[in-house]
Amino acid sequence: MRERPLRRVRETATSKTGEVRCALLAGCDGGGSIVRESLGFSWEGLRAVGST
Repeated sequence: MRERPLRRVRETATSKTGEVRCALLAGCDGGGSIVRESLGFSWEGLRAVGST
């Protein structure tokens, strides 16, 4: 089995940093994703259609 890549992560609210080893890393921060924008990915689909 291959060693999984080491990724550095930073919590934006506190600026705390850490490292994780993983095959996949998901940013689940919604349609206005900071993760998506920082990687230069476009958004296809609906923006927020409502809120509660």
